[in-house]
Amino acid sequence: MKEYKCPKCNSKNLFVKKVGNNTGLYCGDCGAWIKWVGKNELRAFEYLTKQKHVDDANSKQDDIASIIYSTLDHMYCDNCRFDSEIQEDDSDEWCCDDCHRKYNGWGISMYTSNEIAKEILKRLGE
Repeated sequence: MKEYKCPKCNSKNLFVKKVGNNTGLYCGDCGAWIKWVGKNELRAFEYLTKQKHVDDANSKQDDIASIIYSTLDHMYCDNCRFDSEIQEDDSDEWCCDDCHRKYNGWGISMYTSNEIAKEILKRLGE
């Protein structure tokens, strides 16, 4: 199916609507009728719309996972983050004596970040 756009507002936000025995392609922004679509075009449009939704959801999940990974992977306890006496060159771990997170291999993997992101989207209903 060729990619259509609204002749009035140039939007690519389109939807299909059944009118009697016909199915029309309409603009999602201004509501203008664009054309009548046949069964094959309808199937192609619905498939492309579904694929776009899946791609958008995957993109959101990847974005959320990246935020989780970049935030939690470098997290230390409050003493580590705010204690000005601790210097990066003082220790290989660059953490206080009370912090065992990095010493014990505490961190988060990208796989776990993706699982958390998937759960966030599921709970938000997306």
